[in-house]
Amino acid sequence: MPALVSLLMLMPYGRLVYHDLYTRYAGNFSGFLQLSSSRYDADPTVNGRNDIRHTLRFTKGGYDAQFMYLEAYDPFLRQFSNQPSVYDRFIDAAPYRYGRIGFTLLTKVVSADRWRLYPSVMMALVLAGLGLSGFVLASFSQFNDASPLWGLLIAIVPGFWQSIQVSLPEPIAAAFLLGGYLCWRQRRYAWAGFWLAASLLVRETGTVLVLALAIATLFTEGRREGLRLALIALLPVALWRLYVGWVLWPTWGVHAFFFDSNDLATPLAGIRVLWTTVYHHSYYSGVASFARAATWYPLVLIAGSLLAMWSAIIAPGALTFAAVVYGLVAVSLNYQAVWVYIGNAERTTFELFVLLALVTVAIKGHSRAFRRAAMVFWAVTAAYLLFAGADALHIRHTVLSPLF
Repeated sequence: MPALVSLLMLMPYGRLVYHDLYTRYAGNFSGFLQLSSSRYDADPTVNGRNDIRHTLRFTKGGYDAQFMYLEAYDPFLRQFSNQPSVYDRFIDAAPYRYGRIGFTLLTKVVSADRWRLYPSVMMALVLAGLGLSGFVLASFSQFNDASPLWGLLIAIVPGFWQSIQVSLPEPIAAAFLLGGYLCWRQRRYAWAGFWLAASLLVRETGTVLVLALAIATLFTEGRREGLRLALIALLPVALWRLYVGWVLWPTWGVHAFFFDSNDLATPLAGIRVLWTTVYHHSYYSGVASFARAATWYPLVLIAGSLLAMWSAIIAPGALTFAAVVYGLVAVSLNYQAVWVYIGNAERTTFELFVLLALVTVAIKGHSRAFRRAAMVFWAVTAAYLLFAGADALHIRHTVLSPLF
């Protein structure tokens, strides 16, 4: 049954990818990477390779996946290790980008290091992450004596629709995070540590849940199991970050080890700036779809944060406490670093929705009122996705229009 749920959940995502691939990018998967020609030309590893250039579609400005694509040609920072300042020519924040090595390594492994396959493999991995996320959530639901159809909640997470359109790995990080949590619930702590470590190598933001689970294990299973879980989960990303810092130290100094992306402000401060900008018709020059999304998405996040707090009150534990932290992070995002583009905010907050999906399944029976509130939250989230999001019209057109 979880496999069927995963397949059903993948169908709308796959339809959107198929539509965009052939209507926007002429069948070229590199279009999803949002690769800018200026970044490509600044990379000495590839800028002399016309055979590579001729296979790519370029986009003005570019977006985050372009850095992961370019890193695939030199994932271990060996090409310019003696001159690390070169990386700053084509990577906007080398310690930050190279610190998230998991997606790049998966791309090289799955493609058998064939560069022609990098773009299609990157998109395939994001789709696989979505499918695996749905499968694990459905499996967790069965483990918790609930319907596996709860796995379909993965299709409602707004950030994942952003990820699939720009080939970014949040669904992969989520799948590994979910797998780690399921193994933890099954008391398979070594496997939990393995999957959590894989998630952190893709996106280190899963550390909140990892620490919550390690602390809970320490108190329930003893110091040995708790420390072992923490060690397995955290050591790989710690060692990798040390290596990246060591290579980039001549250029970045201490920031090579402790890069601050400046994503957070005080709670609601970034939202206040966002709403002020919308009010003055300055957000994307008053474009209606962006203004609408910027108005409503913060309300969805505030509702999710309150739901997380409620869950921690009625069912305190590692999962609900971690959900509270992710909720606080979600309503504390910086305008300049995140809210300046609504898609950034949707992708950055995916953990809140993933943990709320787990919470919705895990605490069934504790409170009928909470269950109803959770259903309302997911209904509102779906309404935002289909009617209020910046790309709501595109999603409705590609996913809900007749198949033929």
